[in-house]
Amino acid sequence: MSVSEGESAIRQNFASDSEAGINKVINLLMHGSYTYLSMSYYFERDDVNFPNIAKWMKCHSQSQYEQATTLMAYQNTRGGRLVFQAIGKPDTDDWGSPLEAFQRALNIEKTSNKAFIDLHDIATQNKDFQMQDFLEDKFMNPQVKVLEKIGKHITNLKQCGKGMGEYMFDKTFDS
Repeated sequence: MSVSEGESAIRQNFASDSEAGINKVINLLMHGSYTYLSMSYYFERDDVNFPNIAKWMKCHSQSQYEQATTLMAYQNTRGGRLVFQAIGKPDTDDWGSPLEAFQRALNIEKTSNKAFIDLHDIATQNKDFQMQDFLEDKFMNPQVKVLEKIGKHITNLKQCGKGMGEYMFDKTFDS
């Protein structure tokens, strides 16, 4: 079997909608990384000063970035092509209280989780069992734990309240 110019010789059972879906999720994850980074530096400001929350946000920025690069490597492994898109600016520069920021973080993670579910559905429709296993192992199973952890942080922040409660939350906060 001959390979056309610009076409991968290793590509097998890797549908074009899987390739497009991966590119879409990569952009979503890069935007999530960018947003978490914005949150991190907001909480490091001298007039906000929640250093442990800032550290957590920076860690999650790195996590979103690593998920995106894992998908990039997978795209190449399967013979797909990466198509980079513009990464949008975060919705705001003022992230408000820790509770508001964690609620936004939960939204980021739910959006990522939904994107992985949609990508898994594409793989299922195309009978791409390798991609299904990859998504479940690398993203979907760990994502459930992240959602649970953020949900618990939100509950704790609601219980402790503003002011001194937020200060104590940050002081004892360990991701």
